[in-house]
Order: sequence, then C-alpha cells, then structure tokens
Amino acid sequence: MSFLSNIDPLYFALSNNNTAELNDLLSEKSLGIDLDAVDSSGYTYLHLSLLFDNATLFKKLLTKKCDVATRAKNGKAALHLAAMLASAAEVKQLYKHGATLDILDNKGRTPLHLAALVGKPAVLNILLMLGANSSLKDKNDDTPLSLAIKFDRKDSAKILRAYAAQ
Repeated sequence: MSFLSNIDPLYFALSNNNTAELNDLLSEKSLGIDLDAVDSSGYTYLHLSLLFDNATLFKKLLTKKCDVATRAKNGKAALHLAAMLASAAEVKQLYKHGATLDILDNKGRTPLHLAALVGKPAVLNILLMLGANSSLKDKNDDTPLSLAIKFDRKDSAKILRAYAAQ
C-alpha cells in the first residue's frame, strides 16, 4: 500500500475541486495511480471523496473497483463516512460494491450508529432496509436508538423505534 500526500496530483485535484483534472487523472490512459493509497490519517481517495463531497470522484472510484473496506486509523470505513455525510444513494452504492453494513469503527460504532447520531433519516432507512443490525451496542453501551435519543434526533429515534416494533 502506498501513501498519498497533498502534493499527489489526484489529491491536489480533489482538494481543489478540479473536476477536469480528476477526470483526466482517472482516465483509462492514466497509469500508476494507486487508488487505494492512504494519507497520514489512513484515509483513501474513497474516504476523501466523501469528506470533500465530490460525487464525481466517488462514482469513478467505485467503477474502478477501489477497496470499499479499507479502514482509516479511526476505524472508519467509507460506509461510516457516507452514513454521516452523504446520501442514501451513496450508502446503497457502497453496499452494492461490497461494503459491510455492520463494520465497527474504533468506538465500536456501525454506520447505523453514526447515521442515528447525526440525524440522517434517509440513510437510516436504507441501512435498515439492507439489513443493518439495530441492536448492536458500541463501546459506551449505546445502540443507534439510544444515540438518537441522547442527541435529540427525533426523526431518527422514530424510525428506529418503528423498526424495532416490527
């Protein structure tokens, strides 16, 4: 596995939201770019595409079959970030490309925990529909529902309660 830095051309294009450069670098002619390289935090380009909210790069990386399971130093896989920052459609795309629904970060939290914590009802619905386990507890003994309640995410709590009642 190689390491990327802010002087890496793909990283630079991403951080500057240069779509034309991203497209050129990811074209079929482009050789030698390790799409699964990590930065000093352990983030891959897939992680960064979510952090920088770059849908173009996100889609291209998935079509190029980058590793969706790589976890950063904080234990977060791309699905964790998508659950907090992205749309239900991006979560579904990661799942279709092999992302594990109940993958744990360093705090023992799944993507479902994080969607509940930040209040992402559409993401909660898709994760539950895909089969995420709503009863898993993190290292603080919190379930997704208890986090939704703790952080006053009423819509999230309502969805999780309705799912538990089924």
